Amino acid sequence: MNVDSQPTDWRSIAIVYLSGAVAATALLKVSPAALDLRARFGIGLSEVAWITSIFTLMTVAMGVFIGHWVARFGARKLAGLGLLAMALASIATLFAIGPVSLFFGRMMEGFGYVLVLVSAPTLMVGLASPQNSRLVLGVWSTWLPTGGVAIMLAAPTLLAIAGWQGLWMFSAVAALIALALLTRVPPPAKSGPLPAVDLRQALAHLKPWLLGLTFVFFTVQLYAVLLFAPTYLVQEVGLTVTRSTLVTSVVLIMAGVGGLLGSVIMHRGAAPNLVMGSCLVIVAALIPCLVIFAHTGLPALGLLVIYGLVAGCVPPCIYAQAPSAAYVPAATGIVLGLVMAGNGLGYLLGPPAVAGVIEATSSWRLGTAVPVIACGCGVVCAWVLSRLNPTTG
Repeated sequence: MNVDSQPTDWRSIAIVYLSGAVAATALLKVSPAALDLRARFGIGLSEVAWITSIFTLMTVAMGVFIGHWVARFGARKLAGLGLLAMALASIATLFAIGPVSLFFGRMMEGFGYVLVLVSAPTLMVGLASPQNSRLVLGVWSTWLPTGGVAIMLAAPTLLAIAGWQGLWMFSAVAALIALALLTRVPPPAKSGPLPAVDLRQALAHLKPWLLGLTFVFFTVQLYAVLLFAPTYLVQEVGLTVTRSTLVTSVVLIMAGVGGLLGSVIMHRGAAPNLVMGSCLVIVAALIPCLVIFAHTGLPALGLLVIYGLVAGCVPPCIYAQAPSAAYVPAATGIVLGLVMAGNGLGYLLGPPAVAGVIEATSSWRLGTAVPVIACGCGVVCAWVLSRLNPTTG
């Protein structure tokens, strides 16, 4: 019973959260570096999309298994190993001589990435009191906007100084700093040894799969916007690289605000799947408008603000349902691993699909069909989830 009276260790939670933000910088650094990578290595838009997406191949392949390892080896150890892997892979990629080297380096970073992103939220919940666990998961859902804003704001200076390699060095140093801080985080309090978790039993229920599938569709639309927005703003609207990355960072800032807003809305009693489905409908309507009105200045910026705010409300609705989707509390890591595998699969498939449509049709507007359809599929998943558990949404 002493676990129930455990206070929330907000200092340690903040350090673990930083690890997730660092993972986001590694994930999103290809976006502002895309033009420099194309110029340096002579690659096309599709190759850039695959260099971006291959990063999450390990997430798809190993997310669930790493969730199982969390209960066995401990979330703190695996998170530290992930940060170290990201740092070493990023440093090694500095010496890439072609697209193949970039692909390989991104795969190694992806291994560290999935270790962090499955372990960190599990560790954060372990450091929180039971009554704060949903709030902590809601805060965790903003890891991507926080790290994304950091890399987008740093990108213009780093690109000017050292090109794409400056971004890779930035994420390597950030990972090493986060690793040093993580060593000061105490292990979560435990009432006793964790019970054995049956992987097959944890995956035998429909709700974890639907949560993961919802994240697939959400990620397809989000990363389509984040990856291609800087290139579109430079090539079609005529902005400088600096301005395009700053404009894109608006989406990430508002997504972070949206993540906190979604957490507050659920805390006040709103059904998570009602919030999630409603937001995805709004996002589906906004995405074509982002392209159609891209040349309108302030109205276009306003659309980006609304898009980021509304889209940011979706992830906390997914994360918050992970504990209730686990057949025993110790299986929460497996559910989070499946959710992150969904995140990775969306990131793996979304950008190449959008790039393929754009290159085949020579139309950025038609390229919006992929994320719009993904939003519609996410709405269907939210509805099915609400039918499975109508009392909590």
